[in-house]
Amino acid sequence: MEAIAAAAQLRPARELRDEYIAHSALVDLEPGPAPRPYPRGARKLSPSPSFTLGAAATGEGEVTQFDLGTDSPVARWSGTNGPIEQLFHSLDGRWIAAVDRKGGLHVLRSNGLAQAWEVPRFQAFDFSPQGNLAAVLGRDGAVRIVDCETGTPKGPDFAPGMQAIDVAFHNNRSLIAIQGKTTAEVWDWTRRERLRTFNHQAPIDSMAFAGVHLAVGDGLGDLEIWDIESGRSQRLPAHRNVINTLQFDHRGGLLVSSSYDNFTRLWDPHTGTLILSTSRGFPLGFSADDTRLAYTTRSGTGQAWGWWNVSTPTTYQKLTSHDGSDGNIWNISLSPDARTLALIKADGLRIFDVASNRLLARRAMARARSVFFLPGGDRIVTCGDNRLTVWSLGPRGRAGGDPVELSVERTFTLPSTQHVDAASLSPDGRRVGLPVSDTQAVIVEIEGPDRLVTLDGADLPKLPVLSPDGRWAVTGTFHGTGSILWDAVTGRRIRRLAPGNANPSFSPDGRFLALAGGTECTLFETGSWTPVRTLPVESSSDLPGVVAFSHDSHILAITRQRQTVVLIDPGTGETLASLAAPEPLTITCMEFSATDSLLAVGTIADHVQFWDLGKLRTELSTAGLDWAWDRAGGTPPPAGDASPRAPTALPTLGETSTRFLTLVGTAVLLGILSTWFVLRRQRQLISAYLEVDKLIEQRTRDLEIAQAEILHSQKMTALGTLAAGIAHDFNNLLSVIRMSNRLITREAGHLPTVAENTEEVDRAVQQGKHVVQSMLGYTTGGSSDRGPVSVPDLVEDTVGLLSKQFLSGITLDLALDAHMPPIDASRGRLEQILLNLVVNASEAMQGKGRLQILVGRNPEAEGVLVLRARSAAEYAALVVADDGPGMEAPIASRIFEPFFTTKNVGAERGTGLGLSMVYSIAEQEGFGIALRTAPGAGARFTILLPLPPTAAPPGENTPSPP
Repeated sequence: MEAIAAAAQLRPARELRDEYIAHSALVDLEPGPAPRPYPRGARKLSPSPSFTLGAAATGEGEVTQFDLGTDSPVARWSGTNGPIEQLFHSLDGRWIAAVDRKGGLHVLRSNGLAQAWEVPRFQAFDFSPQGNLAAVLGRDGAVRIVDCETGTPKGPDFAPGMQAIDVAFHNNRSLIAIQGKTTAEVWDWTRRERLRTFNHQAPIDSMAFAGVHLAVGDGLGDLEIWDIESGRSQRLPAHRNVINTLQFDHRGGLLVSSSYDNFTRLWDPHTGTLILSTSRGFPLGFSADDTRLAYTTRSGTGQAWGWWNVSTPTTYQKLTSHDGSDGNIWNISLSPDARTLALIKADGLRIFDVASNRLLARRAMARARSVFFLPGGDRIVTCGDNRLTVWSLGPRGRAGGDPVELSVERTFTLPSTQHVDAASLSPDGRRVGLPVSDTQAVIVEIEGPDRLVTLDGADLPKLPVLSPDGRWAVTGTFHGTGSILWDAVTGRRIRRLAPGNANPSFSPDGRFLALAGGTECTLFETGSWTPVRTLPVESSSDLPGVVAFSHDSHILAITRQRQTVVLIDPGTGETLASLAAPEPLTITCMEFSATDSLLAVGTIADHVQFWDLGKLRTELSTAGLDWAWDRAGGTPPPAGDASPRAPTALPTLGETSTRFLTLVGTAVLLGILSTWFVLRRQRQLISAYLEVDKLIEQRTRDLEIAQAEILHSQKMTALGTLAAGIAHDFNNLLSVIRMSNRLITREAGHLPTVAENTEEVDRAVQQGKHVVQSMLGYTTGGSSDRGPVSVPDLVEDTVGLLSKQFLSGITLDLALDAHMPPIDASRGRLEQILLNLVVNASEAMQGKGRLQILVGRNPEAEGVLVLRARSAAEYAALVVADDGPGMEAPIASRIFEPFFTTKNVGAERGTGLGLSMVYSIAEQEGFGIALRTAPGAGARFTILLPLPPTAAPPGENTPSPP
């Protein structure tokens, strides 16, 4: 935007203006100041909504409030139940919620950090948007609404019809969302009434609630967004891992998600469109005015925080009529104060609050075609159910308030209902023109006594319009022979104006008639009815175009290619501006507000686009791009210089050359800038498509892995059942042998030869028990020796045991991260994995070659992911790589199957159980496995080891994985 404004200072151009308008309708995240380290000693951080103060978990059960500008402490509070695990502010900044490790909730006043009240045990909690109430979900599953000042209940508790996990207030209504395992419910908490229940296909991990949307994220990375009015759902493959955070901005117009896949993504919840994606941090929350989004990230010295500047459109907004029905928006009408929008779809009428996007009223109608607000704003006229109806509207409360009551005031019976189609309202709001058959249209007097003027002899009439003085009527047509001029008082046909399909519209000052056809829009001078100019609409369709005049008659709005609104000066035919919305949708109707400050545009995709022309012209004027200078006929004078200038002498040859070069340079600069802007927008679109392709490819791969895991799990289950039976019988045999051996020792143990033989038998029995224990590894789900395990130490110990027997002819490379924190695992089972991999590598190299064992954190899993690890914030890796013969893909895909072996010859024939044991233990322990191999390139096995939360750098409001 700054670059466009700078270019405009050199030479204003309409192309720059159009580019500025297109960019002003986009949402963007711009980097703020460089991230700053957390204040000294801080683990968790919650910035206040103003980003001036921050609450941080600092000591054992301690919360410290910092001045985020200076990092100096302001206040401190200490609890008694261990470290603080979560911190967050209320929207008004008055309260801070601190959750301790034992599940206790402490509500603190942000002014001084004095505790207001506490709850010893609870499940979930949320502040109301006004900060005066809080919702507490207890361990018993009941929801309690309490006063934030005292913690006392505001009415009785209520229980949802499920096992509740989380709770969230709506951003501006008396609604609350309650999350279950796979279900979310919307309640009116003032009446303790359940309004809607939504079901998700997988366990829910996160939830957000605002505007007309309820959003949930799951462990598979899927995002589902419900429209709470209609129940309509959008399911999006948003991430490749658990969605741990979902947040709406305070208007409900943007949704941000983050995941353990290290990506933060911004969404349009109305359309499900991905706006942008970044891996530079995880969101902490929007500022109170939604202009900034705080995030946390990792720096070289630890955790840091910063913010992105959220650039949201100030001149463009969108209303979505998602109410459970499909179909085009046929007609729209704004109330005189532009607070309320009425729209017509094929199945009936809807009335919306413009500011909140909330559905206020709905009436079903057959063949609904038109709706108009009457001048007072408290009545509307509809054309539907094959009749004309005047409705009274109940009083409106505050914006986004209670639904509007509709009552029928008057109904008009039509002379024919063969083909009732789109109607029009006269400028004074007293008469309606509408077609009623293939050859007839009528003009109905809706104010005063019933009066009907019939226009007979029309040819497939469409949208009859009336001139401001009431003298003339014009019928457009679709698939007829052309538009016709009529005497609106007598109904007499005067003449055919133009052939072809067209929609007509009179300018409010009565000077012009516009006929918008499929390929051009023609302006006629009223009275003489002669064409004065033709405007191209650049459409390949023969459908009638869409056209609207502003109320002051200074602007004519038409469509180009049915997707872009073009503003034209009807007096000169000059194009003033092009309004290109971020989503190119086919336009069906348009209307200016009563003050011409707002232009509403209806589309076929359930969206109404709003352009705030007042704000737009203010921004364009600031940038030097307003169309006022076009009408003046030249470049605007420098700011602050409006005085007339004296005549100047003719320029010299040198001055002319300089001016010529300046103009050429300016033209080149404008061309470069325009090309850069076009390429930038194309890159943004291509990036979005590539991101979707990557998500689809990843989800397909995840599905293939899941299917392979299920198949392998079935094989391992069968093997486990077999192993358990064999181990049980074999163990019984070993017990008999051992008992008999002890009896022999007791009877004849004094004989040297017998004693030597019985010792050998006892050793064999012990080895047999080890074999049995290994076989039972297929059936057990864990081990009793779980605890902190240092992987580097385990590798050194294991390699020390194997060095003589297996590694005599092998070059061993060890790369062990000595600073890697311990993992939570069974040492013995991890040792089994390492032993099997090392022995397998040694045998593959036939005792000669190079063996690498690597241990480190934050791995890049190379090759094919065979088994997914359980979700964790951070991972370590144990890598065993050899330079043996490698494997072809068909063999590599089967090496983890029980009894599959490539060592089928000689005395050392393989059992095919080593790598299947590795897979079985890894699956039970929650480890991941990746394999990279190719013929002649060796094999590289990577074991992904989830690090415990305390080992990962501290994050903000990050839940534990399921």
